[in-house]
Amino acid sequence: MRIEDKINVLRKGIKKAEKDKHWSLVDSMYNELNTLTDRDAISIRQHACAVANSGDPARAATMLRKSLRLSSKDPITKLHLGRMYQSQNRYQEAELLFREVLKSDPKNISAIIFLVQTIERNDQSGKLNQVWSKKGMTEAISLIKTGLKIDNRNGDLWYQLASILGNDRQKHKETVEAFEMALKYLPTSASTLNNYGRFKRLNADLAGAKKLLHKAYELEPKNSDFAFSLALCYLSMEDLKNTLKWLNISIKINPENNAAEVYKAFVLLIQGKFREGWKQYEKRLLMDEFKGLSYGRPRWTGDEIKGKILLLLSEQGIGDSIQFVRYASKIKELGGKVVIFTDENLKTLFQSVSGVSVVTSSLPLPKSFSSYSPLMSLPHIFKTTKTSIPDKTPYITAPSDSVNSWRKRIENYSGYKVGLVWRGNPKFAGDRFRSSSLQEMSTLLSISGTQFFSLMVEKSEYDKKLPKKIIDIGKDFKDFSDTAGAILALDLIITVDTAVCHLAGALGQSVWTMLPRSCDFRWGYKGSKTSWYPTMRLYRQKTLGDWGHVYNSMTKDLSRLITSIPPSSTR
Repeated sequence: MRIEDKINVLRKGIKKAEKDKHWSLVDSMYNELNTLTDRDAISIRQHACAVANSGDPARAATMLRKSLRLSSKDPITKLHLGRMYQSQNRYQEAELLFREVLKSDPKNISAIIFLVQTIERNDQSGKLNQVWSKKGMTEAISLIKTGLKIDNRNGDLWYQLASILGNDRQKHKETVEAFEMALKYLPTSASTLNNYGRFKRLNADLAGAKKLLHKAYELEPKNSDFAFSLALCYLSMEDLKNTLKWLNISIKINPENNAAEVYKAFVLLIQGKFREGWKQYEKRLLMDEFKGLSYGRPRWTGDEIKGKILLLLSEQGIGDSIQFVRYASKIKELGGKVVIFTDENLKTLFQSVSGVSVVTSSLPLPKSFSSYSPLMSLPHIFKTTKTSIPDKTPYITAPSDSVNSWRKRIENYSGYKVGLVWRGNPKFAGDRFRSSSLQEMSTLLSISGTQFFSLMVEKSEYDKKLPKKIIDIGKDFKDFSDTAGAILALDLIITVDTAVCHLAGALGQSVWTMLPRSCDFRWGYKGSKTSWYPTMRLYRQKTLGDWGHVYNSMTKDLSRLITSIPPSSTR
């Protein structure tokens, strides 16, 4: 066979193999073709795409760089190379290539779409709470709107716009419109259906969310993340049976879906199955944010600790650290000494905890401790059940000078003194469910014989102007020892599920905690009491996103409380 004929046969074979997506065969035929003909930039690029599809992005990137050296202005090669860089998490290099393409061709829709993706990855790289920066979001929206002026029927652009706007609670209407436009042009896009469903769940439209999420899963039944989205939807509906069903499906599809494993622990704990739940919760340590942690000493699993030093590691939120630091006293009972590595804002406060010898906000050298343990592993190590929770309070005390200072300041006000927290950290994924608003909280202000105090350190722009009946003391808190001192100088704390409720409970102060439907695992789904904090009362939503019933109940209970206590008995 002549060389020319053999080249033609190989090229036809490559086309057929590409159509059938037999990428390893395509790669093999390209390699054979290379021995028969000179390689040009286009053939190298085409070969690189086959290599990438066969699962070798690093080799594909090397080939694309060679193609680009032969044809330095080729936009298609730049787009492909940028995509390879995206797959390798080399976002800055990818961004430069996409910007080069747009500089020479401002109407290149693919470059706009890829650049928006890359800006998002650059914006969120290395951040535990993946949120857009204001600068990144502004540029991304501007790029998308430019693209839509060029092609208003591009579903991918509408989808990107919806995904970005969905981060802003004030843009609900615009987000819905963008998702609807995306589905108009991409009616069978499983990713669009899934993300729209997630958006609806986060905005308490659970029926709408369930419908969209089932459609997404039906289109891609081998997608573990889509099954996980359905599990979270059923969890929001407090349907634990179906939550567990979809978590198991998600894990069966992808045994490395550690988030689904962690949510299985949450279901067990909500059900009161503490022993199984805490054991299952250890699988959180397989998640990316915990991987690779090495402290130069073995992890403590409950072995002999007498006379040894144990390093306890705060993890996750401030509230979690406050809740589980109680276990330091149990380690002391075993004869161990505790060094705790925690947030700077908790250092002074944690020095008061029984069993804690040293508190540090910098990781100590391995020679200074024998073993370590994450704080939230202690319930598992101590085989905690619902009836064996260490519930003695207070297990934290505020510095006396802090308490005295705040009492002197607060005693100048008359009436029953109530501390308020109506929002949590907005960067927390579930904050839109757990947080209320200043407007809603203000319904309590009509109760006579009361004086209210804001315990919030940071407030959003629309919360900064407080009603006259709320005195802002939170703005003067330097750390949580200040918060603790103020809490003990008050008569009652009313708060959403955030660090303040844990602190008030740990201090043994009277605290009313407002809980959304499908609340955090530690509170369970029923009852007005919690075994974790004897002085805490729980007020639960009846409908997700609606605090009306909670405020009505608290208003009645606070009014009764005020009338039953003589004014002279308040601080």
